[in-house]
Amino acid sequence: MRARPESYTTTRIETSAGATPLGSGSGFVYQIASAYFLVTNWHVVTGRNPITLEPISKNGLCPDRLSFHVTVRYLQSTAESGSTVHKIHFRPIEIDLAQHTESDAIWWEGVGEGYIDDIAVVPLERFIPELADEATDLWALSGGQVALVNADSDQAYAVNMLPEVSETVFVLGYPQGQSFQGVFPVWKRGSIASEPLFGTTVDGVTHASVVYVDASTNPGMSGAPVLYFGDRLWTIEGMAMEAEPQKKPILVGVYAGRDGVTSLENSMGLGRVWKASVLEGLLFQSKRRHGGSYLRRG
Repeated sequence: MRARPESYTTTRIETSAGATPLGSGSGFVYQIASAYFLVTNWHVVTGRNPITLEPISKNGLCPDRLSFHVTVRYLQSTAESGSTVHKIHFRPIEIDLAQHTESDAIWWEGVGEGYIDDIAVVPLERFIPELADEATDLWALSGGQVALVNADSDQAYAVNMLPEVSETVFVLGYPQGQSFQGVFPVWKRGSIASEPLFGTTVDGVTHASVVYVDASTNPGMSGAPVLYFGDRLWTIEGMAMEAEPQKKPILVGVYAGRDGVTSLENSMGLGRVWKASVLEGLLFQSKRRHGGSYLRRG
């Protein structure tokens, strides 16, 4: 028996400060070329509200440890037939966030125009030595479903394909920390609630990289991937729009959950989704700062 492939890419993230559990969030493994990343919200990793910057926990503590799992996939020979088959292993990982420094960053983050992009990415290679074996990889959502503009300059940015307003999407996460078999996510259905090609303005702040999703979600879903399985996709180049063929599930973005929105947005039942272009742009710029580039250009 097998679950849907996308269910192997997600993970429940437990946060703690010393011996004190602080809560849980959601995340997913993202792949660009041969590099793997844990993707979640900035507020899950830091324990701070991205709007007020105050600690989210009522006790005022912020995380110094993350616990989650990844799905390792490897080739194994069978004695009976001599053939090779894929095996999987749900590998637990714990990360000490106290090691985070500017010169040796455990996670990468981005800042928008006057606000924090509520996305954080953790490069995974240093925590998974099994990846040194070329026959081993991770279940992951595939990146690169965007077009890089000005890729050779410091002003590079990404433009992603987006579904139309009203289209159905799924948020794959762990409401109230719940999961199936301890690893698989809950699939929550929602719909695109704002025009994806335009930004949103709340309390006088415009977020060019946010799209709203109308979905009945719960605490614990922060950092979940938002996926689209339809075939009505659009890109924008100047003012010209064109439909794009859909070949696989499209990552719309990263769901911000209850702690990543204003009280107004929460009362309207709307969730912020930080567009996949923000994630890809963050990965591109961070990789350049740390040396080299793994993104295909052209």
